[in-house]
Amino acid sequence: MIIQHDEQPAKRGYYSKILNRPILGVDQGLATCTIVDQIIPAGGYIVPHFHDYEEVLTFIAGAVSVRLNDVTFEVSAPASVLIPAGALHDVRNPGGQPARLIAYHATTAPHNHYPAGDPLPVDWDAE
Repeated sequence: MIIQHDEQPAKRGYYSKILNRPILGVDQGLATCTIVDQIIPAGGYIVPHFHDYEEVLTFIAGAVSVRLNDVTFEVSAPASVLIPAGALHDVRNPGGQPARLIAYHATTAPHNHYPAGDPLPVDWDAE
């Protein structure tokens, strides 16, 4: 099976200013993981959250700031970040160019936990 990423529909994030494009999951026959193509626009972000499973973020374009628990570091593509199960993490794109990554979720039912409760929805029209 070949999946052309750009042919898959992308959705705007609800709590995070990010474009999500599910690529592989249950609908394609996967039994243990989910793969999502994501674009973080300039000024975009993924709000602080954690998962009950491991996640790998593979950055294929751009540069971002990643916070993993209490440590913040800069990541420039190409690079991957391993997010252990239960680790609080967020991503910010302070630059002027979009960043692109592939998120590997070690589950077929990805779910975010927000330690401070649900964040405010993104106002995509505000700049």
